[in-house]
Amino acid sequence: MAHVKRQIRDGVKGVLKTLPDLASVHSESRLYRSAQRNEFPMALVSVSESVELADKNPVGNRVLQRNMNISVTLAVRDTNDDAEDVLDDLAVAVEKALLMPSSINAGKLMFWRFNGSGTMSGEPTEDGIILVQPLNFSCSVMTKDTEPDVNLHQ
Repeated sequence: MAHVKRQIRDGVKGVLKTLPDLASVHSESRLYRSAQRNEFPMALVSVSESVELADKNPVGNRVLQRNMNISVTLAVRDTNDDAEDVLDDLAVAVEKALLMPSSINAGKLMFWRFNGSGTMSGEPTEDGIILVQPLNFSCSVMTKDTEPDVNLHQ
């Protein structure tokens, strides 16, 4: 089974792929390859984590609380009229789609919440500018230290 971080990333991508307003959904690494015009509007998903001990058991028997930070970066091409409005409309659709953590199908995601959006910025490309805006979500997942691929709360 994949690391719980990947399970969450894949689950978020799966939910976002059902949104008709997004032309494509990828992992964040897609940002480092050129994109075709027909791939916009696009959502890029990344997950980072910090880990803390949830008990005082010895190594090999510890329970870890993995605090996940999920970033959904929305991207539109500069050819859009009122790109800010387009990004805001996409943000509404993403927030609604990710409202219920059970839709991600990665087991129980504790303390799931939307933490807000980041500032819109422009990313120059060979043929124009891509405007991006991150949306930030967070949750916690409990695992054993020996099983980072198993959510203890399935």
